[in-house]
Amino acid sequence: MSKSGYYDWEKRPMSATEQRREDLKPLVGFVFAESGRIYGHRRAHAELRRVGVEVDDELVRKLMRQMGLVPVQLKPRRGLTIAEKTAAPVRVCGVVAGIGGGHGIAMGTFGGR
Repeated sequence: MSKSGYYDWEKRPMSATEQRREDLKPLVGFVFAESGRIYGHRRAHAELRRVGVEVDDELVRKLMRQMGLVPVQLKPRRGLTIAEKTAAPVRVCGVVAGIGGGHGIAMGTFGGR
């Protein structure tokens, strides 16, 4: 590419497509921020459509990627144990006992109701 061709290209005004994308960036950023940074491109697209902005979901994805907007992946909290509603609390007592000639200590626990 020639120098003059480069500078002509650089001075050229922004195209309508580029202008529209620049106008959409603040809207996409606002929807993302209002969601608490959890909306991905599909939900951000749906929210923009809900308020009347005509935009394609792939354009929203592309803009979010350009802007560095990565949603937080919320994982459901799972408990590993399920408490019985009728179970009484368990009392735990620790017992320290010497093992064969005092060379070590064993800790035993005993549950009771």
